[in-house]
This record gives sequence, structure tokens and C-alpha cells, in this order.
Amino acid sequence: MIRRLGLNSLWLLLARVAVLSLAVLFHALLARRLGVEVFGQYALVATLAFLGNVFTTFGTDTLLIRETARAGRITHLTTAAIWLQLGLSVLWIGGIMAATFAWPLPGPARPALSLLLLSLLPLAFFTVLSALARAFERMSLILALNVIAALLQIAGAALLVKNEGDLLALCAWLLACQMIVAGLAAILCRIYIPDLTFHFAVAFSDVAHLLQKAWPLALLTFFGLLSQRLSLFILQPLAGDAAVGYFSAAARLFEGLKLGHYALLGALLPVVARRGALETTRAFQIILAAMSILSLGMAAATTLFSAPIISAVYGSRFDASATALAVLVWALLPYTINACVSLMLVASGGELAILKGTAFTLLATAILQGALIQKFGLAGAAWGALEAECFQALVFIWLYQTTRLPTSFTSHDIRPA
Repeated sequence: MIRRLGLNSLWLLLARVAVLSLAVLFHALLARRLGVEVFGQYALVATLAFLGNVFTTFGTDTLLIRETARAGRITHLTTAAIWLQLGLSVLWIGGIMAATFAWPLPGPARPALSLLLLSLLPLAFFTVLSALARAFERMSLILALNVIAALLQIAGAALLVKNEGDLLALCAWLLACQMIVAGLAAILCRIYIPDLTFHFAVAFSDVAHLLQKAWPLALLTFFGLLSQRLSLFILQPLAGDAAVGYFSAAARLFEGLKLGHYALLGALLPVVARRGALETTRAFQIILAAMSILSLGMAAATTLFSAPIISAVYGSRFDASATALAVLVWALLPYTINACVSLMLVASGGELAILKGTAFTLLATAILQGALIQKFGLAGAAWGALEAECFQALVFIWLYQTTRLPTSFTSHDIRPA
């Protein structure tokens, strides 16, 4: 199992590194050709589409991975997830477009937004198919599909975007890319995933059942995004825009150091869901120990070289970020505990316990960070983020030790498609 986890983690790590690298190239190309103002318009509409993806996924990706891996076959939740995401996509598209009448967008941004939001529809299919690929541990498909999508985007940007007037053409191409990749995902998953069939008839009770099971995971995703941005929300009114810029620079590098965590835990989720928490306890302990040692080494090295790292990436104007990075990077250690415990509980059906713990720590750490930022500014934000992660680790350890996980699941949970 450890050997298979290593291979699956490598596929997911390669996928994340490739996508991040190609995303940098894509945005650099757009920034040069669209100019500052139009690139800003693209950033706005892309953000609305990204938030729409978070909203419409509604935690169903994690739920599908867990339930499909547990059942060992395609379940009724697959079709229900597609219809739920399509319905939420229509709701998001309609709501955002209605809001643009009260908040007019400049220039071609509104029709560009319309096109980009439509990509949520094929993205619903892609999200479900990606979850199934992960559930059956076809991680190489994840790498191939994400790289193809990124390369298509770059090719379109290089060929279609020549000046500031090409924003509409760009968004039309991005919509086409999502349709192409969703179709390719359907073909590849049909080939490599056993017994994958597409049944579009769905009972309302199945969608309602999916909503009932997915809402804790959806809230967990929202709280996770909020916790990542919490320091920025508090820092801006208390310390100003410059402090936000310095902290953001350090935080982006800190997030980049989590790539290995994302890959390994992403590979571990279907294994724990299939075998159960008790059977994978030994592997969990080995992985937690290995990740903790790795995190300790990365934190020490980053602290030692924080100044040259910041200077090389951002330039001398961001030298103040080095102090924040040197403190913030030590949050990797408690984050490792939090991520591992969250995965074990979620994979075993204990997401409600994690949700309650996350909500509690989010409120407590908001108060703590507010006090530290008001007194120490940028340094307070870094120390506050570190202390918040440590506090959450203590809460999660307590949850892991006290939560009684279900030992069996009803047949309705794993009913075949």
C-alpha cells in the first residue's frame, strides 16, 4: 500500500507542479498582450468563475471519491452529483449575470463573463469524472487531463490574443477548452474505469440524499478558503494595503510548500475510504511521521534563506516579506497534523466533527489574529497565522481521539448506479 501511495502521490504532485508552472506562463502571456486594464478585467471575471466552481462543486468531489472507493463501483451518487452541479451552475450563472445589471462591468467584460461562466456546465462533468478517476486510483489520468487543459489554454492565448481587444475571443476559447477536456475525460474514463456508464435519469430523492451528505463538505471547503484569506481580511483595515501585499507574497510561497502534502493526502483519501481508518492506521502513522520530518526540514531551510528567496522571487521591494515568511513557514508542522487528521476523519465519515472543530477554531483565531495584528502589524499577522494553526492542531488531535466513527454504512449509501 505504501508503494502504491508513493506512485499515486507522484502522479498528483506532477499534475500540480505542471499546472502551476503552465498557469504562470499563461498569465504572463495574457498580462503582456492584454495590458494592465484589460488583464484586470480578465482577473475579475476569472475570479467569479473560480468562485462559481467552488460553489457548484458543493463538496461532491470529496464525497464521490470516498463513496465510490468504499463501494468499489460506480454508485447512484455519480448521476446525482452531475445534476446537482449543473443545477447549481445555472443558479450561479443567473445570479451573477443579474448582479451585473446593478453593477455594470467595463467594456467587453460582461459578454466575456457570460462566456466564461458557461464553462461551469462542462466543468461539472469534468469535476465528477476527475473524482471517479481518483476514487479508482487512476492518478495518471488526472495528470494527463490537467496538462492537456493547460496546454490548450496557452495555445489559444498565444494564437488568439494579440492586443487589448481580444478578451472576448480568449473567454470563448477557454469555454471551448473546457468542453474539449470534459469530452476527453469522458472518453478516457470510459476506457480506464471499470463499469463506467452514463445514466442521466435521476430521482429527486437521490439529489436530496446527495445534498444531505455533501453540505458538511461544502461548508468545510468554504471555511478552508476563508481561513486561508482570514489574515488578509483582518490585516487590510488594521495595517494597510502595503502590509497586505507583503503578507500575500509570503503566503503564496508558503502555499507552494504544501504541494507535497496535497499530492500525498490526495492519494491517501481513496485508500482510507476503501480499507477503513482502523486498517490504515499504521500507514497513517508512517505518513504523518514522514510528512512531519519533511515539513521540519522545509521550514528550517526556508527560514534560513527567507531573505534571498523573497528577493529572487519578488525583488528587493518585498524585502519586508522575508520576516513574515520566516515565521509563517513553521505553520507547516501543525498544518501537517491538521491535514492528516482531517483526511482520516472525512474519509471515515467524520466530516461533521471536523466541521464543528473548524468553525470553532476559525472564530477563536479571528479574535487572536485581530489582537496580534492590531499590536504588531505584519509580524502579528504571521505569528497569528502560526498560532492559529497550532491551536487548530490541538483541537483536531482531540477530535481524532474522541470521535466515534461509523463501522458500517447502509446499503443506500453504496447503491450501484
